[in-house]
Amino acid sequence: MTCLCKTFYLGAIVPMLILGCGRVETDDRTTGSDFNPVYPEMLVGCQYSGRTGGSRYDDLQWTFDESSFEIIAGADGMPGDLAVTLLPPSTTADRIKGLWKVDGEVLTLFEISADEILIEQDPIEIATFCTPVIRIQPQSAQYMFSSGVNVRGNPALPNDAMQSQPVSE
Repeated sequence: MTCLCKTFYLGAIVPMLILGCGRVETDDRTTGSDFNPVYPEMLVGCQYSGRTGGSRYDDLQWTFDESSFEIIAGADGMPGDLAVTLLPPSTTADRIKGLWKVDGEVLTLFEISADEILIEQDPIEIATFCTPVIRIQPQSAQYMFSSGVNVRGNPALPNDAMQSQPVSE
């Protein structure tokens, strides 16, 4: 191989290796169907544990108490899918708060404020289900939580609360 060929060969291969060796993060995951509903007792005190599509928003804080919720953006800001789902167009916030209720597979958020300013809008309904982790899906990404209560054998919850179908990711 001549010197010119070696230079071309390495010049073509090195960028391909650099570009092709990164971690690919995607929001396009499917998590099956026919899961159990989420009960209010499961959300109160639950722990946010991550978001599908990568670790970029792992430092997000999302908490629930008996009637209210609070989402605090991490270092990378508020995830776009949450902002688009919960806030009016062109509105951004580092902190989103409001009231909540859950009925089976629907989490309803209402009286929402963005950075302490109340937003006049209709309640927002978001898909939620138990896989056995709690998943909240505003758009394509899913936000995962561990339950705030020990659901196995808890007399406050129906017997089927943790008899979920297997997860396929």
